Amino acid sequence: MTLDEWTKTAWTILGVRPLTLKNYQYKYDKHLKIRFGCQELAKIDRKQIQLWALESSPTVGRSCLPVLSSLFRCAVDYELIPANPCHGIKKKPHVVPKRSHILLDELADEVDKRYREPVLFVAMHGLRASEA
Repeated sequence: MTLDEWTKTAWTILGVRPLTLKNYQYKYDKHLKIRFGCQELAKIDRKQIQLWALESSPTVGRSCLPVLSSLFRCAVDYELIPANPCHGIKKKPHVVPKRSHILLDELADEVDKRYREPVLFVAMHGLRASEA
């Protein structure tokens, strides 16, 4: 039985709220079906899932791994596979992008001396250009 075949049954017995089910189905169709859909359920191993999680963006990996784990957990409950291969998968760390704005202390050094006070006032009070 392939993962695609199993998901058709699993969606009906998963026991999640309708909105959660809709989100799970979307994530499966968009991200997981391409990689794992045609593979035999018993032949999908932890190594394949780990490689997929590392190749995917951190957001995709973190949002889709619970979907895949739920499908495998349900397969374990129905004794289609011996264990859930998603257990212990390491997710790709989320990297915080470098800030694109300067800090207030740096702003004072960057601005011409004659405009420093008005610019700092606007920055400290969060005014828009039209409000300034």
